Amino acid sequence: MKVIASTLRKGNVVDIDGKLYVVLTAQNIHPGKGTPVTQLDMRRISDGVKVSERYRTTEQVERAFVEDREHTFLYQDGEGFHFRTRKPTIRWSCRRTSSATRRPIFRKAWP
Repeated sequence: MKVIASTLRKGNVVDIDGKLYVVLTAQNIHPGKGTPVTQLDMRRISDGVKVSERYRTTEQVERAFVEDREHTFLYQDGEGFHFRTRKPTIRWSCRRTSSATRRPIFRKAWP
């Protein structure tokens, strides 16, 4: 869903060029001369790289829909870690990643 850049707040997730970013800080700057801008400090979810972007307050940014679910840890095996949700019951697995990224990669486990 596209939203105006000036409406973004800390914790929002945005989709920029097909990559997901979490907004760390959002600051609206109104200079005495010129157009107002929104300064966003963000962290890319996939690898943790911090980026800083500046948008005109009227520019639109793609806001990602993120759903939080509570998961229960089931077990760990050679493939990685396995979880499940309560309702509806869905099993998820998280394979191990390299120590350089330390970011888990989730995929749906099919029974």
